[in-house]
Amino acid sequence: DADRLLVAVLIPAPVDELRLGNVWGQYDGLEVCIRDKQDTVVGRRPPTFVFRGFADGVVRGEVPPHEWGNEPRVRQAGEAVEYKAYMDTAGTFWTARFAIPFDALDISPTPGMELWFNIGVRRTTGGGDWIALAGTGGPNHQVENAATIILE
Repeated sequence: DADRLLVAVLIPAPVDELRLGNVWGQYDGLEVCIRDKQDTVVGRRPPTFVFRGFADGVVRGEVPPHEWGNEPRVRQAGEAVEYKAYMDTAGTFWTARFAIPFDALDISPTPGMELWFNIGVRRTTGGGDWIALAGTGGPNHQVENAATIILE
């Protein structure tokens, strides 16, 4: 929609085996990582927004370790995110749905605008998996090594 970035991911996993909680890496969850590719002010690194949603329904904005100066801004953006975790009634998957307001990202969306982007999934069932939309050679939040989305 014109005001929010909508992201939905279906995660195959036996629902009755999910680890519910909200500590990244220890429980089932999904992270959406975003940075404005056009924000190139000299001497300032634009914030990387990392929104972590968990299978228990909790969501929050997290700050990558090298960006502590952006912590208040990212945490405030996390409070603006609408998030829902849905469990499949057949028990074979769960779905994470994010609605991320562009205002919270300090972005005025325009057609053709590019955002660095990545998704990371922590699945604890079946021995535990770390899954990424794009491998970065490091953490998922190193979005400059990940994917680019282009707004319409």
